[in-house]
Amino acid sequence: MKRLFAALTVAAIVLSGCQSADDHVVARVGSHSLTSGELDELLASPFVKEALAKQAGSTEELPGSVPAVSPRSIIAIFVRTYLSDSVLRELGDSVTTVDRSTAKEQIASQGTVGSPAAEEVLVNYFAAIAAVRRAIGETSEPSAAQLSDYYEQNRAQFADVICFEGIITRTPEIRAEARTKLEAGSSFEDVMQELNAADTTGEGVAGPLTDQPCLDGSALPPQEDAVGAVLRSGALDALSEVDVPASTGETFPGIIRVTDRGALGLDNEWVRTTVASAVSQDLSDLRTTEFNRIQQAAAARLEAHVDPRYGAFDPTAETLVVPIAPVESAKARSKKTAAASDAPVAGG
Repeated sequence: MKRLFAALTVAAIVLSGCQSADDHVVARVGSHSLTSGELDELLASPFVKEALAKQAGSTEELPGSVPAVSPRSIIAIFVRTYLSDSVLRELGDSVTTVDRSTAKEQIASQGTVGSPAAEEVLVNYFAAIAAVRRAIGETSEPSAAQLSDYYEQNRAQFADVICFEGIITRTPEIRAEARTKLEAGSSFEDVMQELNAADTTGEGVAGPLTDQPCLDGSALPPQEDAVGAVLRSGALDALSEVDVPASTGETFPGIIRVTDRGALGLDNEWVRTTVASAVSQDLSDLRTTEFNRIQQAAAARLEAHVDPRYGAFDPTAETLVVPIAPVESAKARSKKTAAASDAPVAGG
């Protein structure tokens, strides 16, 4: 116990420096420090409690979360602020004046946090986290070469595609009116809007057949289905009238126009959009992987010190600050040894 008390006393002296006993340093990262006074103010802040509660319930992996409002969780966000700064430097980015202004507005909208020093701790944290999220999320537009490479590697995905437009109406009469408008050159979207605008029931009389402009052939209705037959073999750009079955067992008068069919290339808008989305996701995944690597390396280099009364800095832990297991006294170890020697031996 004496050894533990002595260790705590030495750590407190090292961390506090010239601080008074009433306001000592509880954490330090490089030249930045968090005092016990700032810690108490932040712990008492309703804004902090709400913000950390939301973060703990977030499904986002980055930049990490803390389980509850506690001294250790406040120290964790202090440490993470400067870890984020280090990561940003590695990424060639930094906290901007916009990041800081947004953080200040966010905090000011919740009222007074405490002293200017305590508020600055939060401003620094929220600004750094916003900058990291922006840096991770920023990906350049896929190049033509990247789109082409992905398409060639996944060409089979676009070997049997059918692109079409369609409308479903309430009655054959409304369908006939829709067809007249379509034949006159109106788009499916405009026809639906015009028909529904003229509807006096307020329930709507026309809607889209699908929200997908193109489908893989394997996802289409069977050939014997009226809709499936038109999609698979109907004339391109022709208006085909079909009765569309609903899940309720009813059928509704509809119109379909197939715009493209077969093996489609990057000149097709849907194919290009699909490929671009996939490539962007791949680039984002790579950037996140690289960020994780940079963050782990930065955490390992971070010169962070925490008053052991509150926990310890652990660069491998998601929360960065972890509790310290109590040191077992010599007396307790002696009791355990004695109890073990007195225990009956199996089979004896």
